[in-house]
Amino acid sequence: MSLAGCATGPIYQDYWKKDGISMDQARTAEASCQYDIGMARFADASERQQMLQACMMKDGYRWGTYTLTSPGN
Repeated sequence: MSLAGCATGPIYQDYWKKDGISMDQARTAEASCQYDIGMARFADASERQQMLQACMMKDGYRWGTYTLTSPGN
């Protein structure tokens, strides 16, 4: 049984983006920032979000869109 006729186009995902860095690498960088922020024990969710943004941006990441291939492509 062939599923070739079921192929779909690319999938777009908004996430932290940096040239030459995969989405998995960006997730790892975000996890590192989240850990650092957690260790600092910021109580306010808004403050944590601002710190996450600052942490990712200091490492060269910007909010952008990844183009992912559909499963099987």
